[in-house]
Amino acid sequence: MSQRLVVLALVLAGALAGGSPAAIPGVAALYVVYDQNCTFTLIADPGTPITAASAPGPTLPPGPYQLLTQMPNPSNGYLCTSPSFTLAGPGVSISIPFPGQALDDTRLLTLQPSATYVAEDETAPVATRHVFSTSATGSSTSLLPTTTTQTGPGGSQEQPDIVGSGLAPFRGVLTARVGATGAVTLTRSGRRVASLAAGRYTIAVGDAARHAGFFVERAGHGTLAVSGVSFVGRRRLTVTFTPGRWAYFSTAGRPTRFTVSSP
Repeated sequence: MSQRLVVLALVLAGALAGGSPAAIPGVAALYVVYDQNCTFTLIADPGTPITAASAPGPTLPPGPYQLLTQMPNPSNGYLCTSPSFTLAGPGVSISIPFPGQALDDTRLLTLQPSATYVAEDETAPVATRHVFSTSATGSSTSLLPTTTTQTGPGGSQEQPDIVGSGLAPFRGVLTARVGATGAVTLTRSGRRVASLAAGRYTIAVGDAARHAGFFVERAGHGTLAVSGVSFVGRRRLTVTFTPGRWAYFSTAGRPTRFTVSSP
C-alpha cells in the first residue's frame, strides 16, 4: 500500500471513530442541503449539480467520498413533518432521518465503478429523486481542486482547496440568498448570521439577480465573490473565515456586518 493510501486510510478511520461532522481534507464531497419543503439540493465537487431523476444522470469517478448533509430546523417545521434522506447503490446504503434539531452530518462512502446511485427523501421518493452514475475508471481525487480564484469589486482573491486544506476546521454550511432586486441574506440553520466561530464554511448561494452577485469581505482585506455580478443560479464555495470583522453584500445594497471570533 502506498504512503498516500496509508495516510488516507488513517484519516478515514479517525473520522469514523470520532463521529463529529467535519469535512475531511483530501476526500471529494457530495453536498446535501435541505429546504423547508423537504426537497434537497445534491452537488458533487467541484460544483456539479445532480438533478437528473432517472439514470444515468451525471457521471462521477468512482472512489471514496464524504457525504455532507445539512438539515436546518425551520422555525415553522418541515412541510413533510420529518424528512429522511437516503442514498443507495452498489456498496452504499445510507439513511439519515431528521433528528428533530438542526443537523450537520458527515458520512464516508465508496462509490463503485460502473454503478448507478439514487438519492431521495423517503417521504416523497419520486418527487425528490436524484440519480447519478460512476465511470468504469478514474478516481474521485480528480475532483479535488487546488486553487479557486474569485473576482469581485475589490479585486481577485485565491481561496485554496475548496474541499479543505486541514488548516482550519470545517464548521458547516451557510445559506446565502440573492433576491431578484439584489437583496441578500446569509443564514445558518435558518437563522441570520450575526457571528461565527473561525473556521471553514461552505456558502451555498441561490442568486436570482442578474446584476448583483453575492460577496464576502473581511475588513481591510480583498473581496471574495461567491457568485459574480452577472451570475444567476446556484453555486457553492468553501471559505475560510478568520477572526475579525466581516461583511456580506451585493452590488445593490449596503453591507451587512458580522463578527468572526476565535474558536
